[in-house]
Amino acid sequence: MADIAELRARNADFWARAAQGWIRQADRHDALGRPLGKVALEALRLEPGERVLDVGCGCGGTTAELAAMVMPGGLAVGLDLSEAMVAAATQRFPGLTFVDADIEAPGPVAGSPFDAVFSRMTLMLLPDPVAGLRNIRELMRPGGRLAATVFRASAANPWLSATVLGVAPHVGALPPLPVGAEPGPFAFADPAYVKRVLADAGFR
Repeated sequence: MADIAELRARNADFWARAAQGWIRQADRHDALGRPLGKVALEALRLEPGERVLDVGCGCGGTTAELAAMVMPGGLAVGLDLSEAMVAAATQRFPGLTFVDADIEAPGPVAGSPFDAVFSRMTLMLLPDPVAGLRNIRELMRPGGRLAATVFRASAANPWLSATVLGVAPHVGALPPLPVGAEPGPFAFADPAYVKRVLADAGFR
């Protein structure tokens, strides 16, 4: 497995190249992704007046949903690694707060400390999930809540292998899929690993 610095560089490069496609399909991604975040959204039990951070907000659709749940008097802040997607989110949802930042890099985020943190299909992609989750915890108030969704094992998600096989004849050789705990869709498939990462980051 590559070292953390190399994985971070790859991650930043991937999202810089992928951003325009996500921006063009933002409404479609919101509709397709909504069921993937529903269980975490419900688990947070957000209330008006609370402050919530959306980690991996993409083009802002999830942040807008969170904002509607904490109004009046609350605050929803969207955070994403992609500068282009944060710019698109700001255009799509004027009046909401979006931050272009790497959650693995320590630093303040406007609006903290947060009562709750939400993340849809992002934590599994972090090159150093312990660092990322530790920073998330530092941005939360004592007793704050974290709710996130990730994919289970690849065997339960045949869509990825089917997609790779389908596009290979058109795009040529593809890099190998991540294995084990390497950053990727199924990095958080093992519940024991997830518990260990959360514990190492200081969560209980």
